[in-house]
Amino acid sequence: MAETDAAPGWDDLRLLLEVHRKGSFLGAGQQLKLSTSTVARRIAALEEELGRPVVHRTAQGTTIDKDARTLIAIAEDFEQQLAAARRDAASGQKRSPFAGVVRISLPDGFLIGAAEAAA
Repeated sequence: MAETDAAPGWDDLRLLLEVHRKGSFLGAGQQLKLSTSTVARRIAALEEELGRPVVHRTAQGTTIDKDARTLIAIAEDFEQQLAAARRDAASGQKRSPFAGVVRISLPDGFLIGAAEAAA
């Protein structure tokens, strides 16, 4: 199949990430509560969608194709962002991208002048 412009979804990336972490379809399936055949079938569908192999299968387990490591990095980043969003939602706080501590450095003479003006 020719390479398509379709991007893999989170379910596909999450599956690929677990295959990478566990080093096998069996381990990924156990972690995600899926059968080994389901993992293999979905990875095959992902490879067909991308038009290239992403997982190399051996008797010792699996390895991720070096060109597919970008997908792993995207999946890890998204997983971290998703976890942060869940933590924020659970705590009832909306996280602002501009929240944090601001430190300002001023010369000593400037502080004296500011204190006199306030008095």
